[in-house]
Formats: sequence, structure tokens, C-alpha cells
Amino acid sequence: MRICTVKSTGKIIEAQSCATAGTLIRNAVGAGYAKADVEERDIAESEYAILVSAQKEESKTCADKRRDEYPPMADYLDAVVKGDEEQKQAYIDKCLAVKAKYPKTQPE
Repeated sequence: MRICTVKSTGKIIEAQSCATAGTLIRNAVGAGYAKADVEERDIAESEYAILVSAQKEESKTCADKRRDEYPPMADYLDAVVKGDEEQKQAYIDKCLAVKAKYPKTQPE
């Protein structure tokens, strides 16, 4: 598999399993990248999967990260229906812990 990446960030621009040398560079230049800013190389598909996964994780926003870690809302509703204040507070505490782990950045 061949990939084309931005040299400074490692961001994958394009990947093809049957691309010939130079094809992905030409595509990147056609998409507006400077030829000096991109590189093309062969990698194993397993390495590609790791790079894509890491790139997705890096691009997650604060809201995405929070959404992934919040407890299920059904836990809160269950506590409300049962009138279980302890369970409700445990849910709230878990949510507050996630908010503390991924604080919103303040604009300057």
C-alpha cells in the first residue's frame, strides 16, 4: 500500500493499494499541496490501520472525547425512575469526572 502524507504533521492525505510511484504526489499537488511539503511511501496495511486510528484520535474534539466516556444516560434514567438518589449522584459524579478530564478550552 502507498500513502501520501504531509511531511510536517504526518497527516495522511491519500492511500491506495495499487498506486504507482509518484501518483499520490501528483494527486496531492493537484489538490493544492506544495510538492516539497508532501511525501509518498510504501507501508504495510497493518501499519496503515494504526496510522489511521491515531489520526482519528488526534482529530477528536473535546466534545467527541467526552461523548465517548460519559456513562450511559439509561443509568441516570434508571436512578430517577427508582428514586435512587445515591445512583443519581454517582452518575453525576462520573459525568463531572469526564468534564474534568477533558476541560473545554477558553478562547483568548
